[in-house]
Amino acid sequence: MIRVIFLRRRKTLRASLKKLSTLSMLEQNYKMWCSLSGNKPSAVPFPELVRSVLNDEAMLRERAFSMDLDDLHLLLKAFN
Repeated sequence: MIRVIFLRRRKTLRASLKKLSTLSMLEQNYKMWCSLSGNKPSAVPFPELVRSVLNDEAMLRERAFSMDLDDLHLLLKAFN
């Protein structure tokens, strides 16, 4: 997740996370995590799930260079 965010530091998180290759990688990781932990994947389409997490944390318009460690920790915690 950190690698994806800091790949292009000046892009917004929404722009970084809406690329098809990034979404497919994250969705694959999410499905793997769900199967390993015994949870059922969400019925919401995955791009909507990512957008809702970013919206809930008010990080849709955030840019990687302006985030501090606490922001990154909150974002990782929200995705988990």
